[in-house]
Amino acid sequence: MQNSLEIVPGIGLGPYRIGMPVAEVLLQISPRDSANSALVTSRCISYHDIGRCIHVNVDIRIGLCFQIVARAGFSGKTSQGIQLNMKSSEALRLDDSLYLDEFYGTLESKNFPGYYLELDDPDPLPGNFEHLSIVGIGVANASFSQELEIKDLANIEEANELRKRMFEYYLRAKDPTY
Repeated sequence: MQNSLEIVPGIGLGPYRIGMPVAEVLLQISPRDSANSALVTSRCISYHDIGRCIHVNVDIRIGLCFQIVARAGFSGKTSQGIQLNMKSSEALRLDDSLYLDEFYGTLESKNFPGYYLELDDPDPLPGNFEHLSIVGIGVANASFSQELEIKDLANIEEANELRKRMFEYYLRAKDPTY
């Protein structure tokens, strides 16, 4: 049975945190589950924590977690009470700041930046998504995600600078006195 796992927008989900080194990600996943990884893109490997129903995406160029997504079987909720399998219309009642990001096809919150909701249609039509169900709850830091998407990080100094900032972000999330 899965314990309810805390979702902290822009910071983390359960034991996973944005900026967490891949070695620490692997320590959280049981050895049996660690074989369940997949290269999603040439820049990203996704580790599936089967027991917690969480996918942890790591940028292979810098070895740090940049995105965490809860999927089918996850029993946690956002602080507003939004959970998987809920209809978008119900989520909109709980967080009226949700809007459709037409590029990513996800619902994003203006009041709680750093988390997003994946819908059961990956390309929903604007104004016609209230009937869709939530199939994923993701946590990311928009600033880091944008940098990772734009930069190729071929320059070692640029990669190390981003890695340092993301790792410090992780350390502050792990220990606010850092």
